[in-house]
Amino acid sequence: MDIETVSIFVEDEAKALMLYTDIFGFRKVNDINFGGFRWLMVSTDGSDKTEMLLKLNMYPAAKAYQAVIYTDGVPVTLFIEMIYAKSISS
Repeated sequence: MDIETVSIFVEDEAKALMLYTDIFGFRKVNDINFGGFRWLMVSTDGSDKTEMLLKLNMYPAAKAYQAVIYTDGVPVTLFIEMIYAKSISS
């Protein structure tokens, strides 16, 4: 079994796209406008299967979840290999 799509709720799609592509080194896979909604997918260069959906956070339950997780100091997503590789190459 493979994971094909992971959703990440973001407050600003343009800023999230810049973060994941310019800082973390992901590549943009899809950016489709569905009349007010956007299907914005990124992936790592080495992956042809797993993609991450940068989904605009319009959901009160998701916002509450994010606030609690942030307050408790729990990381939701970690990119250890990429962060480590970026830090040693700088």
